[in-house]
Amino acid sequence: MSIKAFNPLFAVSCLSGLALAFAACSDPPAAGEPPAGTAGTTGTAGTTGAAGTTTGAAGTTTGAAGTTTGGSTGTAGTATTGGAGGGSAGSGGTPTGGTGTGGGGTNAPTYPGYTLVIDQGFDAPIDLDHDKIWTWSDGALSEGQVRYTKEAITFADGHMKITTSKPAAPLAGGNSFAENGTVGTFPLQSGEFRTKFNNYRYGRYEASIKAPVPVAADMTAGNFINTLFTFRTPKVEDWREIDIEIIAGGVNKVFSNIVYADGKSDYGQTMNSAAAVTAPAGLDTRAAFHTYAFVWKADGITWYIDNNPAAVRTFAGGASPPIPNKSAKIMMSMWVFGGSYAFGGVDGEQNVYPFTAEYDFFRFYKEDGETYPMDTAALPAEDLNKSKNNPTETDTQG
Repeated sequence: MSIKAFNPLFAVSCLSGLALAFAACSDPPAAGEPPAGTAGTTGTAGTTGAAGTTTGAAGTTTGAAGTTTGGSTGTAGTATTGGAGGGSAGSGGTPTGGTGTGGGGTNAPTYPGYTLVIDQGFDAPIDLDHDKIWTWSDGALSEGQVRYTKEAITFADGHMKITTSKPAAPLAGGNSFAENGTVGTFPLQSGEFRTKFNNYRYGRYEASIKAPVPVAADMTAGNFINTLFTFRTPKVEDWREIDIEIIAGGVNKVFSNIVYADGKSDYGQTMNSAAAVTAPAGLDTRAAFHTYAFVWKADGITWYIDNNPAAVRTFAGGASPPIPNKSAKIMMSMWVFGGSYAFGGVDGEQNVYPFTAEYDFFRFYKEDGETYPMDTAALPAEDLNKSKNNPTETDTQG
């Protein structure tokens, strides 16, 4: 995703003159007259100058290059791939720009008071074990049926895809870095794509998502929760969460939530405010990609769909829950609720596995004046504490 800029090259035409020389001539001499002098030779003709070009090179529609903090400047994109984000970090640095390209070179919208920091498309696969910004979760939700794995996140057709499947045998339990503890066995496998660090706070978060179809024969059936959210880790210390969630039960079901707690590990112990959003007329979350967004400010949160300036939900904050005030990670996932199917669709037993959610792009615009994101080396210790997301990471704390 990059803003198009045009750089026409102008050339000037030139035409060199053609030099011509002329030789003198006379009649034969009459009798008794002295012979005429010998005629001079014809001068060599001047060469024709090369014609100048008249058409300048076509301007490219390159997007502006993303930059990094403590690292190199990302390369500019082309008209078909959009601007690349921040390049590899310098010593001790972490890129604050996106690492991927935009989706098809389309312009990212601008919002007064906000600066685009991550413009992440999925035209090329992301190395989830070595990327400077993105990684995967090995976690699981106690109220759900899925265990997150790297294999459930794939990249194809210009999209990131998260697939929920039912393996022949349940996924074994054990230690989870993402959960900072032990998890049990789970019958389903799915994925959670996330940033490595608690390095994002006030700003606008948006993603283009096409929700899955768990039951092709009945669009009101099934159970899933397809997400974009911010989440601070470890949750047992400072649970701070803001969600926008596409769910089953119909083709226009979208939910939102704010979660706030200190020293709690169970959702039932948190202060939270979950509510359905007012979906725009004609919304079909499964037939096409739609842009889902929320704006997180110190004094309130608003949710949007398809860049419509009219918010689909507004939360002004209050005693319960307060507006989250600490930095968090960015996450995108899909999961299935537990056997009660108390949320996400009432008849999950009708799910037909596997099914897939697709993401076309993600963008983060930081609020002007906000201090996050910052270079990893500058992050406060509490933002780095227990930040490891999976067993393959080497640059996060366990």
